[in-house]
Amino acid sequence: MRDRKDGKSRKSRNSRTKKHFAGIRLGRLVWYDLSYGYRSTRLKWLGAALVQAYFAVMAVQGCSMPGASGEVLGMQAAGEQVPGVQAPGVLGYLGFLLQGMPEYFLSETGKFELPVPWLMLQGYLLFLTVSYPAGDLARSGGQAIVRAGRRRDWLFGKAVWVGCTVAGYYLLLTATVAVCALATGGLAPESGNAGGLRIECEAGCSAMEGLADKSMATGSASSESMADKSMATGSASIKSPGRSQGFLTDRYGIDLAELGGWEIFLSWWGQPVLVSLALCLAQLVASLALGPALSLFLTLGYLTASVFWASPWLLGNFSMLLRQDFLSGIPEICFRNCLFLCAAWSIGALSLGAVWIGRKDLF
Repeated sequence: MRDRKDGKSRKSRNSRTKKHFAGIRLGRLVWYDLSYGYRSTRLKWLGAALVQAYFAVMAVQGCSMPGASGEVLGMQAAGEQVPGVQAPGVLGYLGFLLQGMPEYFLSETGKFELPVPWLMLQGYLLFLTVSYPAGDLARSGGQAIVRAGRRRDWLFGKAVWVGCTVAGYYLLLTATVAVCALATGGLAPESGNAGGLRIECEAGCSAMEGLADKSMATGSASSESMADKSMATGSASIKSPGRSQGFLTDRYGIDLAELGGWEIFLSWWGQPVLVSLALCLAQLVASLALGPALSLFLTLGYLTASVFWASPWLLGNFSMLLRQDFLSGIPEICFRNCLFLCAAWSIGALSLGAVWIGRKDLF
């Protein structure tokens, strides 16, 4: 009886020891992927910073007053208040880059334009994550999988690297946009008492006094003509810095007062991150089986299809701000469906990857 108990205790200790060493190997494998993976893609990260800086500057220009972007940018950079221009803040600039486009309807007179900033930012992230997993497998000739102890651990390490890369990419984008927002008015978008007020007045009122004073100081006569016109018509509607419905309301019809903090976070960051993570994990598995070039081509094709069809089965719709349910009126494109579909994509992709790795002949 004692021998039987001693045998069971030894088996239990051996099992715990094996699990302990398996955990150590898994931790070392994850650390290897994080360190070596970032070193192998450092030039791509430099390209990511340049791409994001370019589109952030494009967002600043696109969100400025039409026809006077150079003057407006100069005044904002000097810390001056610009009449009629509201500070978009981080949400405004990020919304400009990730807005995508409304649902597309084919018509003879309709004009179609690809949402280039959204497509480029999403596409570059796919390009950033496509080569390292398959390249590491090709360089080691399968020895890295053998040293990992279990093949699934090797795939898990690559999945952790993909997740950290997606998170780092969006953190870099947010930091880049925040720098532009600080240089052009502040981090928060102007709304309510913080942004410009839509003032309506009767004939003879002095609603244009602040704007007229600014025009006299700069030698411009455009605001004076606007004031004369408003007095002639009997009413005026202007935007004055310091009070307004805000940039997001005027541009997209979004009232931040109607959205909670979690809804704002999920719409601007949560859903795009989940979509990118699901697509990158699917691309990870496809790159191991089909090669990086073909997997990148297929994933980009699937992402581009989202531009033409506003279907919840196309994940790209969930990362476009203008396709969100509170703007597009399509109830299926909501966070709950996004979470469910992205989880299904990620789990399905990793399960297929584990099966493929388990059956792959490494030698």
